[in-house]
Amino acid sequence: MKYLGIYIIMKSAFGFAILCFLTTRIFCQSYHPIPEGNIIWQELQSRTIIPCGYPSTFIYYFDGDTVIASTGYKKLFSEGNITQSCSGNPLSQTTFYPKQYQGAFRQDTLTHKAFFIGKNNSGENLLYDFNLTTGDSLYFLESNFNDNGWVDII
Repeated sequence: MKYLGIYIIMKSAFGFAILCFLTTRIFCQSYHPIPEGNIIWQELQSRTIIPCGYPSTFIYYFDGDTVIASTGYKKLFSEGNITQSCSGNPLSQTTFYPKQYQGAFRQDTLTHKAFFIGKNNSGENLLYDFNLTTGDSLYFLESNFNDNGWVDII
């Protein structure tokens, strides 16, 4: 009887573990498009060049539409500030950056990809590919919208 109770507990625990695994696999792989309306992303950074610190705060948002080569895009803008504070100097200096056009964004919800054309670029760059799996390679657009690079293995 003692062994039967352990068997039932182990069987129940194994079944529960399988249920958790299957539930996780089902829900973690679903695709959700990037929001395009009434959304603001905030970027906080802190850079240091001794003896000074440069904390910055920027927001990014869509404002309006544009058409490039017969394809519709959302216009991406940013604005924010960078503060310089140096040790030994009680005064800090803040530089404000007003609304600036950063480029054009679009997503293809059928292929689960997002694309971006930077303000100083003429070609479209792949920004996100939600179809990638382990072992895939990706050519990517860096966060300052001007630098590109490779990720060889995901």
